[in-house]
Amino acid sequence: MGDEPKKEAGNVDPQWEAMRAAAKRIDKVNEWLRLGGAIPQEECHRLREAGITHVVDLREEYQGAEEHLASMGINRRHVPVSNFDPPTTEQLREVARWIEDKGGMACTYVHCGGGIGRAATMAVALLTQSGIGLDAALRQVREARPEIRINDLQMEWLRTLEQSKDRTGG
Repeated sequence: MGDEPKKEAGNVDPQWEAMRAAAKRIDKVNEWLRLGGAIPQEECHRLREAGITHVVDLREEYQGAEEHLASMGINRRHVPVSNFDPPTTEQLREVARWIEDKGGMACTYVHCGGGIGRAATMAVALLTQSGIGLDAALRQVREARPEIRINDLQMEWLRTLEQSKDRTGG
């Protein structure tokens, strides 16, 4: 989740602690979409327990959990997005196709490091691709995960995506 803020002895930044706790949660956005932060390999059983069949990892660095997840029957897709950036439209299409190829049977966990920026942006974009308007998609993701922080660049990308969808009728 980035560098920890410097703390004086005995002082705990409550906002930082809340973000760390949120990073460990697996939040349900809808029947096929879950959102959160990176899950340590020793806790991957939580993904299976949550009914997740597919994982989209948006972190730039490769974590190599593919074999471990595969041993639990979970498919993993690494789609690297720089921290604070939105995914590209091609990356969104790649993830949407990967989910659609499963015939609606995939329960997908989208994550980045902390699950508040890149993953939230991808989750909103996936919802808009499924036919939900941008405002409704933002509301749905925020209700599932109140800590999301979609920055101006990510929001601009989501708006551009919606406008291009409106122009093409799809």
